[in-house]
Amino acid sequence: ENSDIINYWVSEPDQGIYDAMNKAVTLVTGKWVIFLGADDKLMDEFGNALAALKNPETIYYGNVLFYGKPFSKVYYDYYLTKLNICHQAIFYPRAVFKKYKYDLKYKVYADYHLNLRCWNDPQFKFEHIDYLIASFPDGGFSSYTKDVLFDGDRDMLFKKY
Repeated sequence: ENSDIINYWVSEPDQGIYDAMNKAVTLVTGKWVIFLGADDKLMDEFGNALAALKNPETIYYGNVLFYGKPFSKVYYDYYLTKLNICHQAIFYPRAVFKKYKYDLKYKVYADYHLNLRCWNDPQFKFEHIDYLIASFPDGGFSSYTKDVLFDGDRDMLFKKY
């Protein structure tokens, strides 16, 4: 099913969402990576956003529909300590995953941890692009699951990165 639009797929055991993502990035052949959950949707401006992806050492992020409302934010150091960038709106250059993997000890916020590491890495920069990339409904994994280890490490991570 859907073989006309899906080039390759794998179904195998994993240790959670971020383990599956780590496995997936080893198969990437393109220049950019974006992660969507099963019930996330790409918006019409997604195609326009692709044209803005120029620098292979820039992590581009756009806007999302968050709980049905548009969310657009240009992040800076302080704001990133308050709220993670929505993964549905981030275009990672493949180079990020040549250098980093998701840390599996963070079951819910490994993406937040990855963003903090990249934010502090002089090889990469973050750039906001003003396009509505995706929507995601209320009730995703992070909305009902606590990440006790990340919460315990939060202050240390913010100081470190």
